[in-house]
Amino acid sequence: MAVNFLKSLFRDNAHSRFWCQTFMQKSLAGPFHGMPESFPVRWLAGHRHALAAGALILGAGAMLASGLPASLWVTELTPIETCDAGKQVCTVVLPNGGSMALDLGPRPLSASRPLQLQVAATGFSARQVAVSMVGVSMNMVETRTDLTPIGDASWGGELTLPACSTGPMAWQANVEVRGWWRTYIVPFRFQSGSH
Repeated sequence: MAVNFLKSLFRDNAHSRFWCQTFMQKSLAGPFHGMPESFPVRWLAGHRHALAAGALILGAGAMLASGLPASLWVTELTPIETCDAGKQVCTVVLPNGGSMALDLGPRPLSASRPLQLQVAATGFSARQVAVSMVGVSMNMVETRTDLTPIGDASWGGELTLPACSTGPMAWQANVEVRGWWRTYIVPFRFQSGSH
């Protein structure tokens, strides 16, 4: 009933009064029963837009106070097969027209030493960047790290690949770039070890 009442805030005044009356009768079940034009019903119906705006403001404030842990829209791209991030800097064009580049080093990449990660995002206001590594040729435990800002639209960090051998291994680096309202997840493929 409460959901229907909130939906009716955006409808015509007569319909709003009906739902307000129903809401008051069912929820309060007391002084307002049998009073279709009581003051609370008229007041709620007349101020439906202000109440809806207030609810939106309170909701937005709660999200901001909690740090807005997740963006509202998430776009995950298909893996980049045409560029080996283990051999060169790989750049992809984002759906919004911006771009994202991943630079891994030192080359040649090896699981025996930490990887240096650098991500550059242009045409997109990023507030948080993280990279997770998953094995492609072998099922490995996912390794994730949050990057720190190192310049204008650039983020950097370090990550050690989990590996049980020093031979060649195919990996996928999932770069997650979060803005205030949208998150892009871009998978890059690369090889570690001798190849």
